[in-house]
Amino acid sequence: MLVNKSELSKFCGLAPMTLDKLFADGAPYVSKGSRKQGWKVNTADFFGWYVARKISEVTDDPDAGSFDIAKTRDKEAQARLRELQIAEKEGTLIPVDEVVAFVGDMLGVVRSRFLAVESQVIGLTPEQKDAMKTAIADAFADVSGDKREDWTDDEPSDDDDSTAEAPDDFESVAAPDGAQGPSED
Repeated sequence: MLVNKSELSKFCGLAPMTLDKLFADGAPYVSKGSRKQGWKVNTADFFGWYVARKISEVTDDPDAGSFDIAKTRDKEAQARLRELQIAEKEGTLIPVDEVVAFVGDMLGVVRSRFLAVESQVIGLTPEQKDAMKTAIADAFADVSGDKREDWTDDEPSDDDDSTAEAPDDFESVAAPDGAQGPSED
């Protein structure tokens, strides 16, 4: 609908001086007023511009109020969701909770095996056993961010001059039922 500036002021509840500022800022109009003829403003164009301006002021995103952009984002989200559903059905997508459970189980096995090393090595002196316990507890504390005392019941010894070396070979640990290990592909 085409209206003049005073009619537009009544429709939108803005003062004529405010409308002048909006037109100076780029609000759309059909024709600028003169002494002989008043302003002509298409209300649909003006209100579309005004709403987009208000949305961009609030969100700092000039495209936030765009229906076309919202529609495109929705289509992209639906396509991504379908891709994830297909990947899950094909077995190429593993839920995070299953991965967390698997890794937690494997780390529990690793922890218990390392904590048992000291009792399995024959011929160590009590000082050597304490040094080994301390080194293992320190290694777990470094990995987990916990304190050394959280990994062992014994008090750590003051002399911590031991250095641990990683073994050259590790035995493979079988994956829990239904889980697959890394493939050789």
